[in-house]
Amino acid sequence: MLSFRRGLIFLIVACLAACAQLKPRPTLPDESAIPPGEDSRLDQVIGPAEAEHPGESAFRLVKEGSEAFVTRVQSARLAGRTLDVQTYIWHADLTGIFIAQQLLEAADRGVRVRLLVDDMDARAKNVGFAALAAHPNIDVRMIQPLRLP
Repeated sequence: MLSFRRGLIFLIVACLAACAQLKPRPTLPDESAIPPGEDSRLDQVIGPAEAEHPGESAFRLVKEGSEAFVTRVQSARLAGRTLDVQTYIWHADLTGIFIAQQLLEAADRGVRVRLLVDDMDARAKNVGFAALAAHPNIDVRMIQPLRLP
């Protein structure tokens, strides 16, 4: 009987905790993408492909890990004005540290770096993301934040 009561109390507390809400998010300034340019190395690399499709926009899904790695590294190295990175999985392994270094080097060159990270995998890495966000040219934002006890 005592075990049943404890289980019932635990269930009630768990249900009430599930209804808890996050604190209201602070108001952040509106931001928008910087218009395309023509003077950076990245502009020169992708300019011919853009010229073939005037007035259109596009994206390309990258599903292979090695291709995603090379794409991110080369984008960071070639960026001249802005770099927007969206990621879900980011580990503090050799690959993750190398990508972070590339973003820092871009930011040091004056590139505006905006990093959008899915919080589902980032909870244990908040110190690393806070360190990146300390750079004046890097803005780190988390999506899907979770409230943990």
